[in-house]
Amino acid sequence: MKKYMPDIYSADQLFTFSGLDGETSYFNMLTLLSRPERFSYYVMFPQRRGEIRIPDFSGPLAVGGDFADFGPTRMLLADHCNLLIDGPAEVRDVDPEVYVLERRGNRTLFAVKGFERPNLLDADFEALRKGKEKFLDELADFPEVPDAATGKAAARAWAVMRNCIYAPEGKYKGYYITPDRWPHRACWIMDSLYQAISVRHFHR
Repeated sequence: MKKYMPDIYSADQLFTFSGLDGETSYFNMLTLLSRPERFSYYVMFPQRRGEIRIPDFSGPLAVGGDFADFGPTRMLLADHCNLLIDGPAEVRDVDPEVYVLERRGNRTLFAVKGFERPNLLDADFEALRKGKEKFLDELADFPEVPDAATGKAAARAWAVMRNCIYAPEGKYKGYYITPDRWPHRACWIMDSLYQAISVRHFHR
């Protein structure tokens, strides 16, 4: 399938890290949820407290499951616990006992305490961002779609699906999937069965 980048921001979009991209943690996974107001996110997990606000702007967007380009501000999850923001942003009302917030120049690092990686403030953001388009490459064998709108919807659907996948952890010796990262965090056999069929449909 031709590459189509999802470009619609709306409320209730989960923003989290996929187990297909690296280590995950059921108990410490940084998870955000988009608010109705452009462009802002609630901090939902591991503690439901705090907000991240990005200045509004008019222009093209790119909104994946773990990265977003909002004009002069871009953000991405470098791993399951570290959110790197490049550009103007406000992080407010977060608990310093649970989260770490560091700033350097135009960069902001928001991380789960104990898992923070301050060196990311000096990382090559362009290289990290380019790696986030891997999920589009995974759609290469997906059937062709009739138009760009359908292609973007398919890409968004896969971004949502893959972000429900955890890497092997604890009693789970292989990858496993949950209905979502919040609030339906548990693993149910029936849900996992249908999700596995969907994953197979996308990721062949």
